[in-house]
Amino acid sequence: MHRKLKAAFCLLSLAVALAGIAAAQTRGTSAIVGKVVDQDGAPLPGVSIVVTSPNLMGSRAAASDEEGQYRLTVLPIGTYSLEATLQGFNTVQKTNIVLHTGITATIPIEMTPAAQDHEIVVQGVAPLIDLQDTGLSKTVITKELLTNVPTSRNLTEIFAFASGSQGDYSYGGSRASNSYQLDGVELVDAWYGSGVYTAPIDYEVVEEVEILGLGAPAEYGNFTGSVANIITKSGGNTLSADLQFYYKNFDWHSKDGINKSDPYWALVPNAPISSLTDPSFHLGGPIIQDKLWFFTGVEYYLRKERITALNKTLVNQFPKFFAKLTYQLDEKNKFQTFFEVHNNKALDRLTSAFYAPEVNEDFLTPTYMGNLNYLHMFSPSTFLEFKVAGYTMDNVYNPSQGKDVSGHYDVYTGMYTRNVWWNSLWQASRIGTSLSLTSHVDDFILGSHDIKVGFEFERSHGAGQRNINGGIMFEDYNGEPYRARAGYTKQDAFNNRFSFYAQDSWKISDSLVLNPGLRVDIIRGSIPGADDSYKTVYKPTGIEPRIGFIWDIFKNHKTALKAHYGRYQEGTKTYNFAQASAEADDIYYSVGPNWVGLTELYRIKPDNLYSIDPNIKHPSMDQFAAGIEHVLGSDITVKMSYVYKKWFNFVEPVELGCTFVPVSYTDPETQQAITVYNNVNPAAAKYFITNPQKGKDIGAAYPDIVSITPERKYHAFEVGLTKRFSNRWQLATSYVYSHEEGSYSSSSLLGRSTQYLDPNNQIFGYGEFASSIPHIFKIQGTYVLPLDINLSGFFVFLAGSPWGRTIPVKLSQGSVNVRTEPVGDRRLPSRSNMDLRLEKSFSLGAFRLSVLADVFNLFNEVIQINVYNRAGTNFGKPTSVTAPRTIRLGLKISY
Repeated sequence: MHRKLKAAFCLLSLAVALAGIAAAQTRGTSAIVGKVVDQDGAPLPGVSIVVTSPNLMGSRAAASDEEGQYRLTVLPIGTYSLEATLQGFNTVQKTNIVLHTGITATIPIEMTPAAQDHEIVVQGVAPLIDLQDTGLSKTVITKELLTNVPTSRNLTEIFAFASGSQGDYSYGGSRASNSYQLDGVELVDAWYGSGVYTAPIDYEVVEEVEILGLGAPAEYGNFTGSVANIITKSGGNTLSADLQFYYKNFDWHSKDGINKSDPYWALVPNAPISSLTDPSFHLGGPIIQDKLWFFTGVEYYLRKERITALNKTLVNQFPKFFAKLTYQLDEKNKFQTFFEVHNNKALDRLTSAFYAPEVNEDFLTPTYMGNLNYLHMFSPSTFLEFKVAGYTMDNVYNPSQGKDVSGHYDVYTGMYTRNVWWNSLWQASRIGTSLSLTSHVDDFILGSHDIKVGFEFERSHGAGQRNINGGIMFEDYNGEPYRARAGYTKQDAFNNRFSFYAQDSWKISDSLVLNPGLRVDIIRGSIPGADDSYKTVYKPTGIEPRIGFIWDIFKNHKTALKAHYGRYQEGTKTYNFAQASAEADDIYYSVGPNWVGLTELYRIKPDNLYSIDPNIKHPSMDQFAAGIEHVLGSDITVKMSYVYKKWFNFVEPVELGCTFVPVSYTDPETQQAITVYNNVNPAAAKYFITNPQKGKDIGAAYPDIVSITPERKYHAFEVGLTKRFSNRWQLATSYVYSHEEGSYSSSSLLGRSTQYLDPNNQIFGYGEFASSIPHIFKIQGTYVLPLDINLSGFFVFLAGSPWGRTIPVKLSQGSVNVRTEPVGDRRLPSRSNMDLRLEKSFSLGAFRLSVLADVFNLFNEVIQINVYNRAGTNFGKPTSVTAPRTIRLGLKISY
C-alpha cells in the first residue's frame, strides 16, 4: 500500500508541475473553444473573440493563437453571442450558443476577406455533443425543462429525469450512493449518505442541473451511483421577480378502482390522495451593474396525504429560504456565496396499515447550509478556485403517544400497536474546503493539455441517541406475548477526508482526446475514547484511476465515440463505523401471559462489543462504459452506450462470538424442510466491522458466518434520442435494458445490514434484488399548440421489481425472517405513468401571467408498488400503490 501511495503522489506532483507551466471549467460553468480559419482552411492568428450573455458580468475576450485556436473558459451557463473580428476580414457573429453545466462547446469559425465592410451572422450554433469530455449518459436539466414538465417539484426526485434511474436508484447504485452538489456544497447526509432530507431546496431557485452517471472525471468522487450537480440562479443586470402558487385539493382525484371488500386489498383499502398549497416568491437583480448581483427566494410548501379508509392523514410542512450574492471585484477575481435554510416537518407521518390508529410520530429535519466560492484568473488559460462550504442538520423523531408508553411490534403480522418503539435525535454536519488549479498548455507531449489538479478536505460528524419509549419495547408473535428488550443507543463519530486529484484533457489531434485522471481519498474516522478524546479507528485509503477517450470519427463534430474506465469510492459516512461507540447494555426478556412479568434471557454488554479491522477498505466500484453519439440535422442527437459496474469492499459488521448450529425446520405452509441456524449463545455477541469475505479467518466462533462474499454487478445497454427546442417542439426519450445481481442489495444501507450477524440472513442470498429493473423507458417533451399553449408530458415505463417469500422462524436469538426462495423468483407488475401539463402565458405590460394545469397519472393506473412478503395471512397482499389520477393548478406572475 505504501508503494501505491508513493506512486500516486508522484503522479499528482507531476500533474501539479505541468499545471504550473501549462481549459477546463469549474463545476457549474462551461467553456467555448474552437479554431479560426480562412476560406481555404488556413489558421488565422490574432483574431479577437468576444462573447456576451445576460448571465455574464460584462463581456469576455480572447485572441486566437498561431494555429488559430481560441478558448474562453469559466463561463456561467446561459445563452451567448460571439463576435470574431480581424482587420481585413468580415466580422463574424454567432448567436444562440447555449452553454450547459460542464460542457465545452466547440465552435469553429471561418472568416472571409472583406471586399466591403459587413458582418456575417450565423444563427443557432448551440453545440449538441461535447468533444472534450468522456462523460456518457450525461443529463442536463435546464430551468425551462424543470418548469415546463409536470413533476412533484422535489429536488430529491431529480434523478427521475436521467435515463438509467428509477426513483433515486441510479445505474445500479443505492440511494445512499448518489452525490448532491449545490453550488459546490455536498448535500448528502454525513450520517448515512442520503440526500433525501438535505437536497429538497426551493425548486424555483435552480438554474440548471447536470446529472453525471457514467464517465465522471477525477474531480468527482465519493459516489458510485450518480452526481446531481445543482446550479442556482444568480440574478443579473436586470431586476426580475416572480410570485408562484400551486394548489391541489383532496377532491381533485379520480376513483382508484380498489375493491375495499376484497381481502387482497386489506392492507391498502384505498390509494393515497393528497392536497397541496405551495406559494413562493423570488427576487433577483443588480446591486451594482456588472459587479454585484443578488438572488433570493422563499417558499412555504404544505402537503397533506390521506388514506381515507384508515382515517390517517400525513401533514408535511416545509418552509424554505434561499439567498445568494455574486460579486465580481474585477475581471480576474469573482466571489459567490449563498445561504439556505429549510425544515421538513412531517407530522403524523405513519400512514401504513401496519400501524394501529394510535401509533404515529412526528419527524423534523431543520437544516442550514451555505458556501463561499472564490475564483481567480491568472490568465485566460489559468485559473484557481477556492471553496468553503458546509451544512448542519437534525433528525428529530417524536412519538405521538409520548415517551413514557411502550410500543409493541408483532414479528409475525408486522403490526405496530400502542406506540412506536423509539424516540430519537440524530445530528449530522459537514464542513469542507477545496482548492483547485486549472491550466492549458499547447505543444507539450504530443498535443495540447487541459490540466486540473485539486485538493479537498472535509470534516463530517454524525451523532445521536435513540431511547426506547417506556423503557421497554415488546415483541409479540401473532397477537401473543413473546419477547421484550431494554436499553438505548448512543453513537458519535467523526470523519476526516483528504482528497487529491489530477485530471487531463489531452488533445492528441483534432479528432482524438484522452482523459486520464487519478484521485486519492484518505479517510480517517474516529469515535470517543476512554479519556473523552477521539481515537482514530477507520483508516482506509483509496486510489482511483480514471481513463477515457473521445474520438471525433469523421472530424466534423457530429459523431463521437467515447469510452471510459474508472474506479469510484462511496462517500464518507459515519454510519459505517459509529456502532463501535455504543454505550449501553442490550437486555432481552421473555414475557409472561398478558404481558405481565419479564424474565431476563440474556444481555449484551457494550464493553468491546465492536472492533474494527485495522486493514479495512472503503466501499468501491469499478466502472466501464462505452458509447457513440451522433448529431442528426441541426438539433437532434442520438446515442447508444453500454455500461458495466461492479461493487466490492462492502463494509459490514460480522458476528465473532456466537455459535450457530444448523437445525431442520418445516415450513408450516408448504411442508418443505429447510435448514436454519440456531444461535446457542446469543449473549456472547461480538461484532467485527470489516470487509466480509467468504473463507477468510477472522477468528469467528462460527467459521462459516460469511457464507457468501458480498458483491453486486450491473450491466446496462442504453439508447436515446434528444431534440432540442426548435420549430415549436422538443423531445427527450431513452430506453435502458439492465441486469443487476449479487449478494448485496443496492437497497441496503452501507455498514448497517444484519446480513453477517446471522447465517440465516444469507440463505438464498444471491440473486436479483428489489432495485433490479430490467426495462426503463422514458419520454419527455413539449409542443407549442395554436394560441401559444404549451403542452408538455412525461411518460415512464418500469418493469416490475423482484421480490421473494420469507417466513418467520422462532430461534434462540429471537424471531428470524428466512428466505424460502431465491430473490427474483417473483416480480411485481410492470407499471407506467403519464403526466401532462397545459400552460398559457399572457403579457400584461411589464408583467407576464402564466396559468397552468397538471394532470398526474393520466390513465389512472393504480398499481401495487410493494407487497407483504412474509408468510401468513397477509402474504402477497399489496402494501403500497400508486396514487390515482389527480389535477394540480398553478399560477405564476413574473416581472
